[in-house]
Amino acid sequence: QGRGRVCIINQGKVKGEVRYVLAPDAAAYRGCMEGDAYAMGKTLYEFIFGEPPGEDPSGRRPITGEAAAVENDAFRAILASDGTGSVSRFALTEDERDALLGPIRALCRRDGPVSFAEAEERMVRARAAIKDNGVKSKLTPLT
Repeated sequence: QGRGRVCIINQGKVKGEVRYVLAPDAAAYRGCMEGDAYAMGKTLYEFIFGEPPGEDPSGRRPITGEAAAVENDAFRAILASDGTGSVSRFALTEDERDALLGPIRALCRRDGPVSFAEAEERMVRARAAIKDNGVKSKLTPLT
């Protein structure tokens, strides 16, 4: 603990995959808020791009802005449909989208890393705002 940081120390144990753990955390057997933000960032990157940052991109093909727009539209159409012509449970209203992305945007704007606990707190506030504004969410609550 120092400079306002809270570290959880569990002597001799590191949880999680090695590629998602900061080197200083692994070396000191500790988990810190910086590690939370780092792991979340790597997880989001891999979710979006299909591989961790720093992997060899030699198998990728270059894509133009127009082709990227077409791919993006196709991807969004897949997310918004369940394959039967019905609207998918992943189709969100603009208010729901803003509430869901709000915590992630807030984390990206901050000067320093933020813990998952703070992100979860922001998500709880966003859900409350959705409920207070009468917006029906199609999202499944986290348990």
